[in-house]
Amino acid sequence: MTVTAHLFTKTALDLSSGNLSFSHPFRVIAATNITGLPAIQDTAVTMADVKAALSWAEVANAAGGSNYTQNANSHSSGLSLASVSFNQKTCTVAAGSNGVNTSTFAGSGVLNVNTVTPATGPAFPSSGTLEVATGTSQAIITYTGTSGGNSFTGCTTIAGGGVLSTGGAVTSADHVYTFTTATTIAWTTAGSGFAPTGLVFFDDNGATDATNYALCWVDLGGAQPGGGGTWTYTTPATGIYTLTGS
Repeated sequence: MTVTAHLFTKTALDLSSGNLSFSHPFRVIAATNITGLPAIQDTAVTMADVKAALSWAEVANAAGGSNYTQNANSHSSGLSLASVSFNQKTCTVAAGSNGVNTSTFAGSGVLNVNTVTPATGPAFPSSGTLEVATGTSQAIITYTGTSGGNSFTGCTTIAGGGVLSTGGAVTSADHVYTFTTATTIAWTTAGSGFAPTGLVFFDDNGATDATNYALCWVDLGGAQPGGGGTWTYTTPATGIYTLTGS
């Protein structure tokens, strides 16, 4: 399966206005025809806009005997998502680095952390740059490797400084935010008639499609029919969608 995620461009405006909020519930619906979505990527704001796209077709209630729910109001369609987050890669300083002055990181330093694979979003890359809280200050630290799932190795402080303390925030400096959910996206008893070509994720404000704000859609690269069991979308290790700031 070839999977490509696309952000509705006006998502950033909806976030800044507060219309779309990650404190709201989110849902995902499946579609058998998403060919019209690229044409409205830069203009669509709500699910009313999505459903007005050329050739749009949501998966039907009884497609393939699935338990999929379709409703005129997307609030009652698809699948409710739990523990939705839009986060940077982040972790915290572990006890093994408590009290270490970051000035000692000069190419072979080791930064001990609680994990390099956060529970939400992708793992930290094998090498990169970190922003590390040091009391009231911050250190910018590069690293060349990771070890044991709980340390960054080959560390060099390139800006800032200060003393580390247990629980201090460690954040990737790549400015990548990841949209993900703890929910397994799946529909049961999905026979061959259940054949979505794409998924649409949105802020489930609830009242009407005109107030349900579109976030992104996933192009599945063609129809993906069920086989009579559970139809599952496996969220990529990199998350459903990632957004990179300059």
